[in-house]
Amino acid sequence: MGAGRLRQGRSGGSSGGSALALSALGRVRTLSMAKKVVIIGAGIAGLSAGCYACMNGYDVEIHEAHSQPGGLCTSWRRGDSVIDGWTHWLTHSRPGTGYYRVWEELGAVQGRKIFDRDVLSIVVARDGRTLHLCIDIDRLEQHLRIWN
Repeated sequence: MGAGRLRQGRSGGSSGGSALALSALGRVRTLSMAKKVVIIGAGIAGLSAGCYACMNGYDVEIHEAHSQPGGLCTSWRRGDSVIDGWTHWLTHSRPGTGYYRVWEELGAVQGRKIFDRDVLSIVVARDGRTLHLCIDIDRLEQHLRIWN
């Protein structure tokens, strides 16, 4: 098993982080040749990649500009408001979906009750029409055709 570290903090603002990520991507060797993996961003993708790299024996270092990991799956305060970036949603968590196996391997679904929703959200237009944002792509397509 590999080792992992998460480094946080700002080092030059948001545009600097993007430039650093692009620069790092240009220099990364193939994983089969590397002993260490450096990941830019501790969102779901970065954390998942880091976990898989550790599980496969790589030394992992994850760099995150924000003060906490999670990317859009975190919440934060702005003034008196709390902005919830969907920390209570785990998309593609239905058994049999492409990502479910990933969630299982990373330990995200074990011991948790998963509420399977067919509709994520309902949008009501001023004219009274409703659009159901369905998880099932075929049902979503049907609702979009009706909406249009």
